[in-house]
Amino acid sequence: MILDEIQTGCGRTGKFFAYEHDKVKPDIVTLAKGLANGIPIGATISREDIANSFEKGDHGSTFGGNPVACSAANFTIDCVLKNKLMKNAEKQGNYIMKKLSSIKSKHIKEIRGKGLMIGMEMKDKAADIQKNCLEKSLLINLTAEKVLRFLPPLTISRKIIDDAFKILNKVIENED
Repeated sequence: MILDEIQTGCGRTGKFFAYEHDKVKPDIVTLAKGLANGIPIGATISREDIANSFEKGDHGSTFGGNPVACSAANFTIDCVLKNKLMKNAEKQGNYIMKKLSSIKSKHIKEIRGKGLMIGMEMKDKAADIQKNCLEKSLLINLTAEKVLRFLPPLTISRKIIDDAFKILNKVIENED
């Protein structure tokens, strides 16, 4: 089993790997985006027997082992662990889910997510809501034309969430 943790790995969902929520045991895991906090890097982790199946020279990489990227990854992992950012992702993610669930709007179809990776699927008006939030300095990603995706930093505080929800609530109320 190969699991793609490129977006979800490094604590985004409240666990270091998202698959840990489901108690599965992958053969191979890929990760990247959160690994070095914005510095380009990717990694593959595998069972030992799979890793040992590679002979010297079987796999090449132009930028593999870049010392700056590896240093950034080590520092990022240390920060995530020392600052208990996975716990914060879980706690603040639950708070965001609660806040989103309290919004009463005919435009909301479904709210789903884990930790600080949350989507609010809209029946309609998603692009308008995103645009109007951006005009008020609230950046929300729009995916698949109708899902407002919330991916705040793992360090987000309750105050910032509350400030963001004042804007989001006002924008959604204006759409209703």
